[in-house]
Amino acid sequence: PLVMKVKAEVSQLVRPDTRGLVLKSLFPLHLAQLATLQTRQTPLLLGASSHFELDFQIVAPKSVRMPASIPSGTVKDGERIVDVKDSVAGQSIRLLRTIDLPAARVQPGAEYAAFVDFVQKADTLVEREILLGR
Repeated sequence: PLVMKVKAEVSQLVRPDTRGLVLKSLFPLHLAQLATLQTRQTPLLLGASSHFELDFQIVAPKSVRMPASIPSGTVKDGERIVDVKDSVAGQSIRLLRTIDLPAARVQPGAEYAAFVDFVQKADTLVEREILLGR
């Protein structure tokens, strides 16, 4: 596996909000693009499997009030899984995410409807912004 360790200062990582600072969505995957139709008449082919793991730490200045916790969760559809275990420790936020989408054929009807629900919930989970204090 490819492992990258990077230390960087990023000035556009957060944006101001009336409630404080908001950490922008990082590494959006836009999984809903896999299911653009509400219903299908033919099977949807996911011809290649995708496995993605992210372990990303953000350290905020001491002047930023960090949240006590941030939402995490898991979304599953058969063998497909999106697992988000983000956490806060002191002045750092750790984004710990696993996305596993095996190659498959998604049949029309109930199976495709469940897949649409899965990718929409997965996008909501992965692409959310995180509210930081002032």
